Order: sequence, then structure tokens, then C-alpha cells
Amino acid sequence: MEMRGDTYGDRLRRLYEAATADWDAVRKGLGLPNDRGGQDVFWSRLFDVVAADLDDRLACHLHGLNRGYGHLASRCPVVPTRLPDPCGGLVTAVGVKYRVAQALADEGVQRDVLTWPAVASLSGSLVSRRVASRLRRLGFDPIGHLSVADALARQLGRCSRLGSGSVSDSQTGHVDAALAVTLGKVINVESIETTPLDQERTAILDEARQSRFRCRDGEWRSVRHVSARLGGEEDLLCDFAPDSAVLNDTYRGDGLGFFKVARSRSGYGPQARALYRWVRDAGNPKQQRAALHYLLRGRQRDGLADEMRRQPVSWLPDDTANLHSHHLLADFADHEKTRLVSILRPEAIVVVPPKPPLPPPGSAVVVLSAIHEWWRVSGQQAGHQYQQDIYPASFDVFPIRDSRLSWFTLFAIARFQNLGRVRDATHRTFIDLAMREGWWEPLATATGNAVAVDRLEAWSGPEQSDHRYRPWRNTLVDLYTFSRGLDAYSEVMRRLPRIIREEGRVSLRQLLYPAQSHVHMRLGTVAAPIDSPIGFGINWMIRELVRHGFYSCSDAKVLAPYCWSARARVRRLLDHLGANLGNDADMDASTRIWDFVRKHLDDATFRGDFDLPLHLITLRLNSDLLASFFRRTGAAPPNFTQWTGTFPDPGFPMT
Repeated sequence: MEMRGDTYGDRLRRLYEAATADWDAVRKGLGLPNDRGGQDVFWSRLFDVVAADLDDRLACHLHGLNRGYGHLASRCPVVPTRLPDPCGGLVTAVGVKYRVAQALADEGVQRDVLTWPAVASLSGSLVSRRVASRLRRLGFDPIGHLSVADALARQLGRCSRLGSGSVSDSQTGHVDAALAVTLGKVINVESIETTPLDQERTAILDEARQSRFRCRDGEWRSVRHVSARLGGEEDLLCDFAPDSAVLNDTYRGDGLGFFKVARSRSGYGPQARALYRWVRDAGNPKQQRAALHYLLRGRQRDGLADEMRRQPVSWLPDDTANLHSHHLLADFADHEKTRLVSILRPEAIVVVPPKPPLPPPGSAVVVLSAIHEWWRVSGQQAGHQYQQDIYPASFDVFPIRDSRLSWFTLFAIARFQNLGRVRDATHRTFIDLAMREGWWEPLATATGNAVAVDRLEAWSGPEQSDHRYRPWRNTLVDLYTFSRGLDAYSEVMRRLPRIIREEGRVSLRQLLYPAQSHVHMRLGTVAAPIDSPIGFGINWMIRELVRHGFYSCSDAKVLAPYCWSARARVRRLLDHLGANLGNDADMDASTRIWDFVRKHLDDATFRGDFDLPLHLITLRLNSDLLASFFRRTGAAPPNFTQWTGTFPDPGFPMT
């Protein structure tokens, strides 16, 4: 059979030579139609015919490296790549070096990635997975893999695994604005979290973080040292950062999308000393005013203030009186000037500024109605952003009826609501990290304590140096408690509307203390008390269950009084409007908040979102909007940066 293969291969090669010399004559001789595809279609179909031989016990011996189809394919471009342009067409088998792999096996991804300049240069050496498999069966050498991460490495010039690249050493990693747009159409913060790119997420991020971008001063710098206008904290930084630390303005749209991906694993974050150098070297009044604004609102304002107190900058006066009246502060409100003086010259503050007067009677109706109207117009977008911030990207929490993992995660996020001075999104990033490390789901579903002990061992070892999530790690005992008693706690949440109908207004604290609750006795459930660790997080949890349709409409009405978290900012706002909630941060304060809001607003549920609009309107990013609502009453909003009493603020606005 192999001898026949030698003859077969020689005749195939002669057929190719004849077809190349006079295709029309060969076509007519074979009785083929004069179709549009011509020779390419013929050789492509011959490749499929040979594939059938490879599956036959006897016919497979006709083909090999130097016989049958292998003889032809090793010498003539007759192998179809089965890829879109510019890597389509026919190639020789010996020229094939790579096959598409992982996410690049997806046809939709191929259409964009194969047009990248460094990848398009592989035309003639890249084929589909199926074609590569057939060539391997013909006896050709193993073919290397090319994934999206590999393609990105090649495009950035970091392609030692793939052979020599097309980028010089001096240009390695350079991503100009045009290339950023090309890459960003494929690789962005949304696409790497969804199929098919999610399977390469880690590898893509590892490659992307090596990128270098052009700054405003024209120089190329590592992405970890570059700020960009991406909203929030970064906009504050860009207003006073030097041109050497700010992304060039030519990066826009999809280009910024790729920049975000590159930055997500780069370790970006200028420290206080670097920020001090920016402030010290601020060369114009606009930058200087922006630096002062950062001292009021920036995430690293405390560290920067320490540096500025140790080494005063030359463009600010030394004495307190001149600082308060300095021309750079002309556009600042009086309370902002006072705050800046207290930050930069704390030793000079001897008089505590008076509290803002309470709004006049009737202000509650005006302000709450304004918040309700804002939520009617902007609530869908703001609520969607909140969803993305609070819930893990690694899996869907809802629906949760039959999911132990979802119930556990919901209780965990409720517990995290009591962690002070953090952003909502940090809860999500901690859970996403736990999911990637592989211990979150086992902790949610395990009946023993091995997972918890493993975590304690890992976090307390001498090699442990990462303290980013220490407050969340400190909740491990509570998380383990949730896991052990999850059946009991979730059963109470399922039956909560029925319990309220039977009992009237109930104490949530008592329901979360099973040993002292006759409800648990009736249900036959046994579990440890969680009233203290979860706190007003249980109100957050009830609200989210209602918002996501876990309960029926009639049950949602019953639960309305329990959907209000007594977090400090919300209490401060409502007290300023006359609610008289004081320092009562207890979970059972929810009914008092409900009674106050219902007294002053027709739609007291805020379109079914309850306290969520109140939580978001009191964040720093919405401070100007809230101030505009209070101006309608002729009064100022409450000062969320000056807290009184013995209870610390559990949710200081960090965004």
C-alpha cells in the first residue's frame, strides 16, 4: 500500500503542475464546472477527501510525509488554512508553524486578531486546529499553538516563544493610539470577562501589563506609571500630574479600553511621595488648584497631606491667615477653605466651625422628592453600575433559590457592608480573588473545617506579605459561621414574609439569634447567632432580594419596612432633614427610616430600590448634586466629613 502511495503522490504532484500550467484544460479533463472558486476550491476539497482516507484502516497507508497527499502537500501550496483573511488561502505543509488555539479558535475573534500587523505577518504559517490535526496525522512535525495572549505578545514584540518578532528591542511593548484602538476592539474590560476570551484572561492580562504608552510629553512609559482620564480618582490626579505621568490625549475610545486592561494588573498607583513631587512641581495656578482639590477629595489625601506638612511647597504661604485668603482658594467654598487650613496647618485650628443650620420645616419633602426625581431619570444607569460594582464577575448571584453558593455569597456581602471606609467594588474584587484562588466555593459548600483552616494557615504564614484585603480576611470566622448555619439562615430569609404576616413587625436581631427565637424553634433550625457580625447588612440583603424579584409582589410590600440600611451617611442625611435617628445603626432601625420616608414621600420605595438612592446620593461623587437639592430649601447639606458621637462612620464615602 505504501508503494502505491509513492505512485499516488507523484501523480498528484504532476496533476498540480498541469493545473498550474493550464487549469482550464485540467478542469475540462476532469469534468469540473467552471465555478468561481477555481483551483483553490479544488485543492481545498481534495484536502477533505484525503481526510476520509486517514480514517480508513487501509487507505491511511497511502499517505505520509513522502507519499500520497503528504508528498504533494510538502512541496506545493495545496493545504487550506481554513482561516479568514489575511491568513486564508492555500499553504505548503512544511511552511506551517502554528495553529490557532484557545480563544483564537473562535471565528469571531479570528476576524479581528488575524488583522493585527504582527499576526498578519504569519500568513502562510498559520492554520486552523482541524487542519493542524490532519497534518499531524500525515506525519508532519508538531505545530506550535497561537492563542490571543500569544498574538498580543507578538504584537508587543514580546514573542521569544514564537520566534523573532517584528518589533525592535527599543520599541518592545510600545502601543501607540492607533494600535491601542486595534487591540481594544478585541481586548477590553468587558470582553476578557466573557466567552471566549475569559479562558485566557490571566495570560492576556499578564501580557497587556507589559505595555508601554506614550505620555503627554511624547515619551514612552510603562503603563503602571501612567494616569488617564478614566473618571473619579484618576481625573483628580490628571488635573495636577506632570505631562510625563499622563496618557497622551490621542488615546480615545477603544484605545482607552485596552489601556484599562493593561492597567488592571500593572500595580498602578502613585504613592504619596510621588504625588508630593507632582504638587511641589505644579507650575501653574490650574495645577495648583487641582492639587488642593485632591487634598479634599483624593484617595491618598491623608498621605499627601503628611508629606506637605513635613515639606511645605513653595507656592503656598506659610501663615494660616494668608493661606485662608490665598488667591488659589478664591473658588473654594468657606467650609473647603477651613478644611484645607485644618489639613495643612492643623496646629492653627483653635475654633471648631459651627454646624450647618438645619433646613427649614418642609425641607424633607423637597429634598426627598428631588432625590426621587433624580432616581427616576438616572436610576437605571446608576443601579446598573452599582450591580457591576457590588457583585462578583466570576458568577451570577441571582437567581439563588437552589444555589448554596449564591446564598453564602449574599450573606458574605451583607457582612462586608459593616467594613468601614471602603468602596463597594472592593467587596467584589475580594470575592473574585477568592474564586480564582479556589477556596470560596469550597467554603460555601463544605461541611468540615478544612477549608477555613487552610485559609488561616495560608494567611498567617511567614511568607505572607499581601495585606490588601486584611479587613475582609478578618471576617473568616463569620464566613465559616455562615457556611455552617446556611440552611437555617437561608430558610428564615425564604420564610420572612410569612413570619412577618404571622408575627407583625418583628425584630430582625432576634431572628438572627436562633437560640432565643421561637421562630427557629418552630422551624426546627439550629445555628449560631449572626446578629452582631451582619448588623445592618441584613437590611441590605433583604433589599437586594426584593430588588431582584426573589419575593412575590405581595411579599415585597410586607418587607418594605426592612429594606433600609442604617448606615451612617444615610442616617446623617435623614437626621439633617428631621428624622432624629441619631447614632442608632441597629438593623431594627430600618422600620424607623421607612416610617420617616413614607411620611414625606408618596413613593416611599424609590421605585422599588428603597435606600439605594440614598446610599448613592451621599457618595462624594454626587456631593454637588445633593448640594443642588438642598439649595432649593435655602440650606446646606450635612457635612459628611465631620462626625460626632461615639459611633464611627462605617461607610465613609470613598468614591
